[in-house]
Amino acid sequence: MTKALPADYEPAEFDVVFGRGRRCFEHSGNRRLHEIIETHLDEYTTASRKSKKTSIANFIVKRVYEKGIFVKQHPETGKWFEVGWSKAKEKVGHAIRETVANQHRESRNVSFSREDDDMAKLLEIQRKIFRDMKARSDIEWERAQAEQQLRNVYQHQVALGWTDNRNDEQRET
Repeated sequence: MTKALPADYEPAEFDVVFGRGRRCFEHSGNRRLHEIIETHLDEYTTASRKSKKTSIANFIVKRVYEKGIFVKQHPETGKWFEVGWSKAKEKVGHAIRETVANQHRESRNVSFSREDDDMAKLLEIQRKIFRDMKARSDIEWERAQAEQQLRNVYQHQVALGWTDNRNDEQRET
């Protein structure tokens, strides 16, 4: 449910402005909302039940309502409206989830120290050595298989009498 605000209304310092863009992001009430979210983020992320997370979101909405309201501007008329509790809770829930996602993204993009860089280079060198060793062992295994096949063919030829054993014995000595 939305409630029309006076025609000359402008968002106050503690009001949370719905919308996109720098104007909404930098509004003092929106920044305050994010500060409140930050103070309850650990509690939210460690909550194991949805009911606890909902309770935290409700608490944050109440904190905003202590000093301000949630408002939205009509895109065509420019008239301001106060949004209802359910829309306010949706906004807070979305803001919490977005903050959690941003923190997760930032934790994955932490810059590495020189020692970490050196370790990464060392691991890459080890991987290359293992790949080379595997390639060599594959080649050696294939050569051993080929030699075994040649011995098998030769033994078969000897059994059939197709080769002269004397020449072969001389080659072996």
